[in-house]
Amino acid sequence: MTVNLFCFHHAGGTASVFRAWEHGLPDGFTLRPVQLPGRDNPATVVRYHDLRPLVEDLDELLDADLAEPYATFGHSMGALIAYWLVQRRMARGATLPLAYLVAAYAAPHLTRPRLVGENVQDLDDVTLAHRLRAVGGMPEELLSRPEWLRLLLGTVRDDLILCASHRYIAAPKLPMPVYVFGGRRDPLVDIGQLGGWRDHAADVFGIDLLDGGHFLVQDRNSGLLPAVRARLVEAVPTVPSHPLSQ
Repeated sequence: MTVNLFCFHHAGGTASVFRAWEHGLPDGFTLRPVQLPGRDNPATVVRYHDLRPLVEDLDELLDADLAEPYATFGHSMGALIAYWLVQRRMARGATLPLAYLVAAYAAPHLTRPRLVGENVQDLDDVTLAHRLRAVGGMPEELLSRPEWLRLLLGTVRDDLILCASHRYIAAPKLPMPVYVFGGRRDPLVDIGQLGGWRDHAADVFGIDLLDGGHFLVQDRNSGLLPAVRARLVEAVPTVPSHPLSQ
């Protein structure tokens, strides 16, 4: 059996953040990073500011691919998107993932700390950039190039507005294994908020605390990929796609 791992990136990110995972998954798994809308031409594309239409469009766009065995992984904003995608598919009786994995995001019923404080649309580019830098979400060298910030921050700003649009509505527990990953030095999400995901798991639940901050996917020393690999093996017994002949 081959299992596709659909990965959803963080706010302001792209599918390329998962490039290093391509050859790091267990045998029988195929990496399927999801490129969210508005990443190819951020200067002209209007992106989503509301979570519901994004989830509805992703469900339609990915529906044929999600008919095959799959698991989901969401990092930060991607965790929220993946959660409501699974809920939507559960409500309409569509194929569900064999495992749901989430990193660096509070359980959906909990109040999350705002990444940048007050309404993100009220912040100028320089202020937003400095606040992103403070949590590890902006390279230091970009702060000295304010002429680049408007283009670079457009996607981030829209994504943060999208996250702020989330309002939790009571939903069924997830029937598949739920695994949560978090950084011990994450300034945004603490262990209590990570542990809150247990309330959304109908059965199997696991949590891994790693030596990293909020942006675990971008930190190759955090141990996230080995931890994800171990949880996938635990949750989904697989065999290589092309077993040796008897």
